[in-house]
Amino acid sequence: MSKNELKFVRFEGDKQDHRNILLKMVVPYFEEIYTDCEDNSSGVPSYENTVKFSDGMIDMLHGHHDRYLEFCYKNHVPIGFFHIMVEHEDKQYLGYGFVMEFYVLPKYRRCGIGKTMFRRIETLFNIHGVTKLYLNSDTFAGIPFFESLGFEKTEGHRFEKIR
Repeated sequence: MSKNELKFVRFEGDKQDHRNILLKMVVPYFEEIYTDCEDNSSGVPSYENTVKFSDGMIDMLHGHHDRYLEFCYKNHVPIGFFHIMVEHEDKQYLGYGFVMEFYVLPKYRRCGIGKTMFRRIETLFNIHGVTKLYLNSDTFAGIPFFESLGFEKTEGHRFEKIR
């Protein structure tokens, strides 16, 4: 791996270091989204609730080949993560790919890493034939980023992109 090359590693639930990395990133992620969102009436979740959220993401992966939780590394340092899934028959948005979570540590932003991470997401969705994507974003930083990738606001905090 060259100095500036990014590496993507799929989450492995049986690796405690993966669980620790995820939790270490979810803490600042929550701090950011709960202080930068339009409606912050509930405040930043407690550490206990952050752990529950992190564990919930992990639990959602079991038995699903079309859900991905991946870390992005630069120079062997984890700098971001994303959590995505393909919607199926029993869901309202059949055939869509759902970007459930997307985070890049602030000091690694504005240098193309987020766009590279998103290209990785598109590659994973291509495997499953997904051509329509959606996500929810209500952070001031997230909205312009996703709009720059071609997402359009459809309702509330929902954004969609058709490729």
